[in-house]
Amino acid sequence: ELNHVPILPEHINCLGCPRNPIEIVDGVQTDCDGKNVDAPIRETVAQIMEQIRHEVIECAILQSRSPTCGVNQIYDGSFTGKLISGSFDLWLPGGNALGTQTRFFSPSTDTTLTIPATARSCITVGAYDPRLSSYASFSGRGYTRILREIKPDLCAPGVKITAPRSGGGYAAFTGTSFAAPFVSGSAALLMEWGILRGNDPFLYGEKLKAYLIAGAKPIASETEYPNPRVGWGALCVNSSLPR
Repeated sequence: ELNHVPILPEHINCLGCPRNPIEIVDGVQTDCDGKNVDAPIRETVAQIMEQIRHEVIECAILQSRSPTCGVNQIYDGSFTGKLISGSFDLWLPGGNALGTQTRFFSPSTDTTLTIPATARSCITVGAYDPRLSSYASFSGRGYTRILREIKPDLCAPGVKITAPRSGGGYAAFTGTSFAAPFVSGSAALLMEWGILRGNDPFLYGEKLKAYLIAGAKPIASETEYPNPRVGWGALCVNSSLPR
């Protein structure tokens, strides 16, 4: 048997019911008379969160087009009835930080890269399975959320990688944490080639990244490059060295 918790924000924040139309104008929730109602609505959200904090929520039903709890589409702030996308991105912690029942109802595998992988200047590394020459499904996908910049930049082996293990010996590990060292090691080799050996004495970070991207190779599972799964392709130091 399921219990339901009905919530009427207008009643909680004393805006009246029915209330004046409210839209988001320059990031502020404003009614059609120009009154700033952002603070009472935010206070309402805090009260609602406190009210349901100890509940086991299995399903939340939101009203489309609402400025306080809307999904899918929202009004554009002009009070002309024009609708725009009201989508926004949320992420859940990975690994074992969550219970097995904590999940999104309809998750998307795209735009799952988070900070610092979304930083423009860093070299963002995805993972692929070198045995199958295919994208590793656990690897976060781009592109970046707002500017839609190409991320990851490239990918490296990240499935069943032989590495030292705690207590001694070696074991097979899987994850992007084992793909990134391939690229950091390759970056070090390029720096040695360029600066220490004099082939490119002024080799700097952005140029180094450009070398790695230029040398990236295609993998069997992908047909178009760049793409949100593997960026420009798979790491290849040999191809990254200028001829």
